[in-house]
Amino acid sequence: MTNGVKRGTNIEQKFREFMEKKDGRDWVVVKNMESLDYEQTKNYTLTITATDMRTQVTSDKQFNVIVRDMNDAVPRFTVDRFTGTIDEELTPAEFLQKSNGKPITIVKAEDADSFGPQSDIRYRILGDSRFFRIDEISGGIYPLEKFDRETTDTFILDVEARDSMPSSLPGAEGPNKDIVKVQIFIADVNDNAPFFNQTSYKTSVPENVDVDTDIISIKAADLDKHSTLKYNIYSSNGGRIPFGVRTDSGVVFVKEPLDFEKNQEYNAKLLVTDGKHNASTDLKIQVTDVNDNAPQFVQHLYETTIKEEDANVPKVLFKLSATDADQDEKSKKIIYRLEGQGVGEYFGVDRSTGEVRVLKALDRDPPYGVPVWKFVAQAVDDEGHGLIGYADVQVNLQDINDNAPIFPNDMFGKVDENREPGDHGVYVVTASATDYDDPRSENSKLEYSISVNKEIDQQPVFRIDPNNGKIFAMRKLDRELSSERQFVIEVRASDKGVPAREGAGNVTINVVDVNDNYPYFEKPSYFGSVPETVAVGSAVLSVSALDDDSEAKDNLFTYELVDKDNEYFYMTTDADSSSSTVGVIRVKKPLDYEDKTQRNGFPMDVRVFDGRYYATTHVVLQLEDRNDNAPKIYGPSRVEVREDAKYRRKLAELRAEDADANDTAT
Repeated sequence: MTNGVKRGTNIEQKFREFMEKKDGRDWVVVKNMESLDYEQTKNYTLTITATDMRTQVTSDKQFNVIVRDMNDAVPRFTVDRFTGTIDEELTPAEFLQKSNGKPITIVKAEDADSFGPQSDIRYRILGDSRFFRIDEISGGIYPLEKFDRETTDTFILDVEARDSMPSSLPGAEGPNKDIVKVQIFIADVNDNAPFFNQTSYKTSVPENVDVDTDIISIKAADLDKHSTLKYNIYSSNGGRIPFGVRTDSGVVFVKEPLDFEKNQEYNAKLLVTDGKHNASTDLKIQVTDVNDNAPQFVQHLYETTIKEEDANVPKVLFKLSATDADQDEKSKKIIYRLEGQGVGEYFGVDRSTGEVRVLKALDRDPPYGVPVWKFVAQAVDDEGHGLIGYADVQVNLQDINDNAPIFPNDMFGKVDENREPGDHGVYVVTASATDYDDPRSENSKLEYSISVNKEIDQQPVFRIDPNNGKIFAMRKLDRELSSERQFVIEVRASDKGVPAREGAGNVTINVVDVNDNYPYFEKPSYFGSVPETVAVGSAVLSVSALDDDSEAKDNLFTYELVDKDNEYFYMTTDADSSSSTVGVIRVKKPLDYEDKTQRNGFPMDVRVFDGRYYATTHVVLQLEDRNDNAPKIYGPSRVEVREDAKYRRKLAELRAEDADANDTAT
């Protein structure tokens, strides 16, 4: 027997045929060999083959086996737990209107049985069903009551899903069914007003507290779970208050500086809102007094002027005065002090009265005097232990003409020789004197003169500008004259004080050499000799020049051969031990005495240049012979002699020659 139209397809052996005899006939009985599942296979097509065992003739018969469905599948919910949420304070009708008829949540179960009563699912709520109802067909859950989250914030229901015919499962009674948990949350809505725990609050704060300092925390409560509270503060009297509140926390803080002397108490309203409902409470803030006001001087600057060197000391210069805005008695007890330049040695103050005195005679002029004395006055409350107020004090010294002009110990100037003075002269140097008296007064205004001058041809060599001390040369000077190399003159400065004072000083003036003379050689001509074997580059003769302009800054000698193309020699300028220069003649190429053109000597002209002028001299160099050539032998290189030749017989004649002069070969 096969399953299907083809043979051998009944592999799983769901069915098997059995032979039975009945009424004298052979019957084939088909039986199922195992349980069938409608949900897996709904029908089978079977083929029975009959075979004649003698002839082996076969005949097939095909028929269908239809599996009838039974209620053997249990409904199963799609999730282990269903949840939903509904706002509090909604009636069932308000909920349906707000949700457009949609349920809080929908439960869903599935049944694997075929369509019909065995898979037709119905839902119901088990247990207490006073608060919710369920649509038995759709599984939608709806409210039956209005809920208050503050009373109950969640519900858990047992919901059953059952099919619509008795179960075919062994031992089962009634339809197949499944149960699931449904949790419904009651969502909070803002239906409660916030509130403070007290109708009023009170606190105090010192007047010197820093801005942004927290002073009190006042928190409101709200029964709503997720309410967001915001705080605000304002004056109960409608005025301005120097306080603020942290919007999210209700912490009151100092918003502006406080001053007990201006306001000692503030009445405020603290407001809280949850966005829908408001609440308020009263807050009284008392400002406590502290010593926060330093004494204030009547004047910011105390200034006076006295004469320097006044011997009428000690004496009172002026009186300090300060007040304190604080109300307590300690703040009213002010002590005066001085700090700074000269305090204690030259200036003092009466601690109680504030009288400032000068203690010693004062000098205003440099290098040790001080023209203006500046220091600080202090007023300290709480008998010298409290806050401090400050004022500046300035004592100016009036100048007297007690200083004579002073010149520096060393004053030097210089002037180039040969300068034409013209009408105004050649500037040399400024002789500047210092008068330490007040530069703004006549006591330090100076007038210059020359008290000891030099003369040439009965005419003064120098003049001085009386207003600024500038010295000018009025004659053309020649440094090569020993009398005009250096001059020393005396200058004088007088102030315009009454009575006038004066001072004197010496000025040394050097005449500067310039290059106005030709150089010259020490000799009109130079002679020298040089061995023919001297190496190339060797020095063979030095020449030097002189110049009357020995100190001229541009008087630097350089030497050269007039004939720069000299075949055998060249010239360099070298420094000597006296920091001047010499001209050095050096060998350019190898020399050879045997060269007749060189044997007669080398005449040449040498030139010196001092940067402006030239001078020339003549030089002659003689070449010295040296034994620098080997002799050469001339004659036969081979001689034959008989063995019986006589003693001292002449065999051959040899001749020797040497290229060096005066050399004899042996």
